Amino acid sequence: KLQEEVDGLFASDPKPAYKDLLPLEYLDAVIKEVLRLHAPGGVARETVDRPITLAQGETKYVIPARTTIYTFPSLTGLSVGDDFAPERFLTKNGKQDSSFMPFSVGPRNCVGQPLAMSELKVILAHMVRRYNVQKTP
Repeated sequence: KLQEEVDGLFASDPKPAYKDLLPLEYLDAVIKEVLRLHAPGGVARETVDRPITLAQGETKYVIPARTTIYTFPSLTGLSVGDDFAPERFLTKNGKQDSSFMPFSVGPRNCVGQPLAMSELKVILAHMVRRYNVQKTP
């Protein structure tokens, strides 16, 4: 599907501008799915509203109220699923999927997200143009 979408773009214009990449929905979905599966940093941030006590053997840890906790799913095993399914990002409900937070979310999300996504689109489109990409069985 990605190959068809990108080949269609380059068939109509061998040197497309960045604005020509914007309507490529499946390209966007593939990038988001790769970042969901292989996030570059801590992706889950939660502020606890009451103290939480965690116990590990005889040791107890207390997380005070109003503490922001960052978790790393790759280290904690809190994975959202390992299936590669870019289609999960093709829904048009206007809400961001909670499984996609490589840049964090909310007022403190990464200010470089638009630039990073732009660069990823350009690079991936040219890679897919040059090489035939197939899903392995």
